[in-house]
Amino acid sequence: MDLSQAALTVRSSSPISGPLLPHPSWTGVIQDGPTASGQSLGTERQPAGALILAWGSAVVEMVRPTSLPIDVRGPFDFSSLLPLSPGEPAPVARYRIGPGDHLEIAGGRRHPTAPVARVQADTDCEWTFVPADPPGGTPAPDPHGRHPLLGVLADRRYLHRQDLVGRLTRFPLLAGLSFDAVRFMASFLRVGRYRPGEPVFAAGEDARPTLVLAGTIHGPGGSFGPGSTLFGDDLTWDPAVVPSKASADFVARSRAITAEMPTGMAPVLAGLDARIGFTWIAPPHPWVVTVGDGIDEAWPDAQTIAFNLAAREGADLKPAAGQDPCTPVLLIDADYASLHARAPTNLLSLIDVEPTWATWTGPRKAFGSKVEAGVVGLQYTNYGSGSQVEAMVDAVDAWLQGQDIVRKILFRLPRDADVQWKPVVCRASSIQVTTDDLMDPLPRIVPPLADVLRIARPDPSARFRMVSRTPWFSLPREEEPTRQFWATGEPWIYTQE
Repeated sequence: MDLSQAALTVRSSSPISGPLLPHPSWTGVIQDGPTASGQSLGTERQPAGALILAWGSAVVEMVRPTSLPIDVRGPFDFSSLLPLSPGEPAPVARYRIGPGDHLEIAGGRRHPTAPVARVQADTDCEWTFVPADPPGGTPAPDPHGRHPLLGVLADRRYLHRQDLVGRLTRFPLLAGLSFDAVRFMASFLRVGRYRPGEPVFAAGEDARPTLVLAGTIHGPGGSFGPGSTLFGDDLTWDPAVVPSKASADFVARSRAITAEMPTGMAPVLAGLDARIGFTWIAPPHPWVVTVGDGIDEAWPDAQTIAFNLAAREGADLKPAAGQDPCTPVLLIDADYASLHARAPTNLLSLIDVEPTWATWTGPRKAFGSKVEAGVVGLQYTNYGSGSQVEAMVDAVDAWLQGQDIVRKILFRLPRDADVQWKPVVCRASSIQVTTDDLMDPLPRIVPPLADVLRIARPDPSARFRMVSRTPWFSLPREEEPTRQFWATGEPWIYTQE
């Protein structure tokens, strides 16, 4: 299998596979394989090892195993695809993974009743499998005397217990990144373990952006305990920036554990996720993209959800405990033709179509004086190229920076939006996808690296797997509320009070 360049970068740089690739005894046994969007890959009969998602997006369901034998032999089988059937065991956990993430496959080592993973591909995926027991005998131990794969998997479990992603998202340098972008970066951090008196950095050594997780490190300027950062300013996305050098030795005063970004790795990751380089965007003006159709989609469709979500976020209503007060919001609907076909006259009269952003004075209140929400419609056919969409995104951002009315953008894209709309999803802080099932493949416009919020409409007559998150206001799933909204233009917030 020929991997894409992005997948090759992940494969060669992952802390799981990267250190093994230079060793001749390992390079011949690391396996690659693809799965197509919508396919489900089982792991019950697979050998022990680590399955790395080299590129793509997938949902993992941990399920109780069937009576299949656990004495597994042979190479990993990427063609072992599972059809969805009513007899499948119910999941005990479910989560989403992206590039750089991995699954531990226990193979014959697992307990007969331990959960196993079933993986559903959201997009076309590229995988790398590293076996724990390669042909030809036991591999040489790592510098700490551990099994070379099982040792690094233990390190990854340790990082997971540290809530590493949550801690990194609080760093000012990473504040402009989405959660998924930070998670992607975190999957490349390597664990450093140092004995008392052992140098962490030698004088003149290239700086590695480092987070101290345990122990104390002494260096110029004092001692650095858990939570401290070393060379944080070297976490730059610019490949032209030369890493700094340690001015003196940094030495572990006690047994220390660190999470370290390899020198020069950050610019490589920025090349794989365009949003990593978007840290110049002002956080007070986030964009949330809703992907899904209107009219022909199941109720409540994405267009209905986007309008009602905008109205609720901009509503000047007393918030319930734990809820945020209103946020002045602008809804941009990329498909005005479908909007025009269903909206009542009173709502259409308050929607601005293709405003001239350089001179536009701002939206009218589409849902009444107490709702700080406006609506803009775009003529979908006016945007046939990525450069046209990029110019529109830049114009909207320039308008946002020059006003103090709107604090947030909700942007709806049709499910079949083509690649020219990529600048919109790259600008998004999160992406909402309407679906009838969590395991539905993502629309093609949604990139593997994206914070995805699933908005589900379960069909009472069909088997349904629960969503990971839903909007905090309720979604009327009967047909009548949707029909009433498009007949009157009055959002659900008025009927819920």
